[in-house]
Amino acid sequence: MSEVLTENQHYKYICSICNKEIQARKSNAPIRTICRACYSKEILKYPQVSSKGTIDNPQLGDVRHGYELGKLNSAHKYHKFIYSKCEVCGLQRWSILKHGKPESAICNHCKWHGRKGSNHPNWIDTERRHNFRGYVMIRLSPDDFFYPSCSRRGWVFEHRLVMAKSLGRNLHLWEIVHHKNHIRDDNRIENLQLVSDDKHKQFTALELKIDRLLNKQDELMKEIKLLRFENRQLKENSAWRP
Repeated sequence: MSEVLTENQHYKYICSICNKEIQARKSNAPIRTICRACYSKEILKYPQVSSKGTIDNPQLGDVRHGYELGKLNSAHKYHKFIYSKCEVCGLQRWSILKHGKPESAICNHCKWHGRKGSNHPNWIDTERRHNFRGYVMIRLSPDDFFYPSCSRRGWVFEHRLVMAKSLGRNLHLWEIVHHKNHIRDDNRIENLQLVSDDKHKQFTALELKIDRLLNKQDELMKEIKLLRFENRQLKENSAWRP
């Protein structure tokens, strides 16, 4: 028997099996007289789905719950599983029941077989990729002439590799390759310039200053156009006065 508590508006009832006091929200009024723990123990005794075979010796088309198959601590505890056969290799296994049929018509082995490397749907070309800073990275083999310029995992910046190939030698650590147009993935040799660290900092500072001045110039031009428009409007209004 349940009653409403005045403090937090919860229902209170006693389990008919373990005599444990249970509370539930007002919106979730108790629809059964046993607690959740006792309900899980009782439902294991009485399968809720009809099956031709047993759990140890199932038949095709048998439907079971996840807790009947030993999935007590997984997210599929209360999901339904159907015993089906893989359409490729014929393996019989338990598959999640979805819309009256197995969620997947093939098993996991057939699903991922042959999808390794470049055949995998999530495959990314490992010979050339962009890093998080926008630079292009190239992967070289250990027998390559320019492999000493690579990192421990065999990756090298493409702009450094292009410059090294144009010079015919490996670049030193203090040598920096500068992008003239500031586009980090534009690695044409015409867009690259080999400078030292000090010169690179000077170039970067001067180019940033030029960019800031150009932005200020654009803002000033917009203000000039706006002032000219307002001046024109004032002249027209003064000319039409009686």
